[in-house]
Amino acid sequence: MTNEYLAGLFDGEGCICVTKVKPNIKNREKNFRYHLVVELSNTYLPILQELKNKYGGNLRFKRKVNKPCYAWYISKDKTNIFLNDIIDFLIIKKSQAILALEFLEFKKNNKYNINRLGISEEYYNKFKELKKL
Repeated sequence: MTNEYLAGLFDGEGCICVTKVKPNIKNREKNFRYHLVVELSNTYLPILQELKNKYGGNLRFKRKVNKPCYAWYISKDKTNIFLNDIIDFLIIKKSQAILALEFLEFKKNNKYNINRLGISEEYYNKFKELKKL
C-alpha cells in the first residue's frame, strides 16, 4: 500500500482531533488531559489490519448499519511516523495533520512547562475550528 493511496484513503475516511479528558478525581487529578486521536474507519477490515501491522494501534468494531464498520486507532508512539508518511499527499486533512504534528512536538518538548495546559487548550480549540471548515 503506497503512501499516496493511504493519504487518499485517510482524506476520505480518516479523522484527526484532540480530545479533552476530564480529571479523574479518584486518582486526585486536578487538570484536564489532552490526547491526540488519529482514526481511520472502513468496512473493509483487511486494509485496516494492514495499517495495524505497519503502524501499530488498535482495531475496533465501530458500528453496523448496512454492513460492519471497523476503526483503526493509532498509538501515540507511531502517530508521528504515520502522519509524516502521508502528509505530502494529503489534501483535505493536510492542515489538521500539520497541527497534529505540532501538537505532538509541543507535548514532547514541554512535559514540565507550567503553561502546558493553557497551550494544550489552544490546540484543542484550533482543532475544533478546523473541523468547522
